[in-house]
Amino acid sequence: MVNVSPKEGQSRTLTRAELMEMIWRAPAVSVAPNLGLSDVGLAKICRKHAIPRPGRGYWAKKAAGKPVPVAVLPPSPRPDLETIVINACRVPSVVAEVRSRESSEIEVVCRYEADPRNRIEVPEKVGRYHPIIGLSRATFKKRSHLDKYHRLYTPAEDVFEVSVSKIQLSRAFRIADTVLKALERRGWKLSVEGPHGCRTSLFGQAVALSIVETSKRIPYEPTPEERAQFERTGYRWYKTIDYQPTGRLRLCGDRHLNSSGVEVVDTAGKPLEERLNEFVVLLTRCAWQHRCDELESTAMHRPSARS
Repeated sequence: MVNVSPKEGQSRTLTRAELMEMIWRAPAVSVAPNLGLSDVGLAKICRKHAIPRPGRGYWAKKAAGKPVPVAVLPPSPRPDLETIVINACRVPSVVAEVRSRESSEIEVVCRYEADPRNRIEVPEKVGRYHPIIGLSRATFKKRSHLDKYHRLYTPAEDVFEVSVSKIQLSRAFRIADTVLKALERRGWKLSVEGPHGCRTSLFGQAVALSIVETSKRIPYEPTPEERAQFERTGYRWYKTIDYQPTGRLRLCGDRHLNSSGVEVVDTAGKPLEERLNEFVVLLTRCAWQHRCDELESTAMHRPSARS
């Protein structure tokens, strides 16, 4: 592919099919500059226009000669999204610099978290809880409710967000306590503010933390009163579907105001307690990505200098 980057301000019109052909012919880091975009900007356009992109590992498998499936272009969400007008913009040097540092910084974090000496371990009993978790536990004892998934939660905002069944509550707080202490040891800042509870930040990017228990749908078992009413009237006024907590916990890092986030989940072969170092790596990647997005967005909305 010939790299001929358009000048800032130039526009180019493509159909969804044409853009899909381009991004499945070469990696986004090669295609984006030819359109005057960053790889993040190109990904946003693809999401908006419902254009599938190659998944992680696609290009490595293709380079190794392994068979890789190519997605099929779905119908356009709306007729006006069938055509794409791309306005080229110059990504500032500070964004390019941050992106160039990303891989090396992530590599350092990966090596550190992979070292057995740095393994994050959840204790069976906690001697002294982190102040944020201590406050959260006290708040749960005073103000907790059941949601429709039969999970306990508290409407308080100055706590670590937890939504789990009663039987999983102690475990969830032990994991949350361990995570916060591990993040502080690694230089992450912690705070409890706003409507999304506990947050951690790195590179100036705040990420809300939470632990949620997954649930499954089950048939609803009506009460004797509901059955009697149904037999009398012939109308079923009660729900037919209920929910049951599964015992599987999900540790999330999510900005809430942004669609992107990270999570690790209990699996049959690896409980959440054994995936905390992995979570730190994912959080670091997420913070880097948010930082680049923020710099790029600021650059795109900055007025161009007039000559």
